[in-house]
Amino acid sequence: AAQRTVVTCSLAGLTGEHIGWLVDKNPYLHGLYTPGAHLRIDSPDRLRREEVDALVIFASSFEAEIVLEQRAFAQQGGRFISLFPEPRYLA
Repeated sequence: AAQRTVVTCSLAGLTGEHIGWLVDKNPYLHGLYTPGAHLRIDSPDRLRREEVDALVIFASSFEAEIVLEQRAFAQQGGRFISLFPEPRYLA
């Protein structure tokens, strides 16, 4: 839910119709909404409680860490989408 996420969503015109919600480890952001797109920010725990097909990774500099932390999500069939340098599914 960092600045890069907010800017990317804004520039791409992404809203709640495209993205259900955002995940951030920072507990101070949980329950808040992003400016512009008005996307809810939740804990990563929500990925275990809800059925999610794909997780878009906006924080490209933390991509490897996120994939490692969310390996249970991948083991349940979830897929990761990287946006940078171009949109693609991660293997």
